[in-house]
Parts: sequence; C-alpha cells; structure tokens
Amino acid sequence: MDTRRGRVFFWIVQILLLPTLVCFVVTLTMRFSGRSLVLWKTGVVTGLVQIPFTSLAFVFALATGMGDLLPKTRIRGMYVEIAVAALMITSVLLWSGVYRW
Repeated sequence: MDTRRGRVFFWIVQILLLPTLVCFVVTLTMRFSGRSLVLWKTGVVTGLVQIPFTSLAFVFALATGMGDLLPKTRIRGMYVEIAVAALMITSVLLWSGVYRW
C-alpha cells in the first residue's frame, strides 16, 4: 500500500539521513585529501546532528512500517539506508582524529 502520508514519511527520512552522508563525505575528504576551515566547520556541525537525526529517521521508518503506509520492500530499503548510515557514523567516530585542528 502506497499512501501520500507514506511518501511524506519517506522523504522526511531521506532528509534526516542527509547530515550523516555529508559528514561522512567531509570526513573522507579531510582524511585522504586535505583540511580546510570550511570542511572542518561543516564536518563539526553535521557531526553534532548526525546521531539524533538518524535516530529520528529510524523512528519515522518504524512508524511508517507499523502503519503500513508504504510497501514492505520500500520500508526494508529505508531500514537498509539507516543501517548504512549507522556504519557511516561508526566510521566517522573511528576517524575522529581528523577533527583535531
């Protein structure tokens, strides 16, 4: 079942997972390329919100699944995206030495 509310929840989850992706890309860039003040500030700001936003995305995905607002394959896809985001958060935390200025 695909409802309008389900599509809204899907896009909310996508937007909430965006800071995790941005922080991961910035951290990779700073680790393997070079550091700059703009990258450092972007990484710190997105790093502060990535865990709460990913948790909130999980809550929205769980609510979508409990309400049967989207097809099961799309809900499973959202769960996979959240799992990948958790792996990205873990790798950013392992590379925390990048943010020592």
